[in-house]
Amino acid sequence: ELQDDGPELDTNAAATLQRAGLNTPAADALVLRGIDFEDDGDTLEALEAYEGAVELDPNHPDALFRLGALNVQFGLTEDARDLFHRALDADPDHSAAAACLHLLQDVDATE
Repeated sequence: ELQDDGPELDTNAAATLQRAGLNTPAADALVLRGIDFEDDGDTLEALEAYEGAVELDPNHPDALFRLGALNVQFGLTEDARDLFHRALDADPDHSAAAACLHLLQDVDATE
């Protein structure tokens, strides 16, 4: 005899938060933590915080922008460009992402 053990539980935290409608507030909190880490000079911790925010909310414009900015610092300009584009797709009025994209285009033009 088959027994129904109830609904299958998803142990993925991001999926659980998404179902509860808490992804964006949780991502916001991670972005704020990342900013604090950057202020303290802890770039790798900031990177992990921003990546966590994007995992929770793949269209979080500030997390995408800040990841892009760190990628520029690491010399990963193509990755940065992609992240700035994603930030602008999520928020077309994100002036910082637009400015950074413009600066990267200026750098490309001088090379």
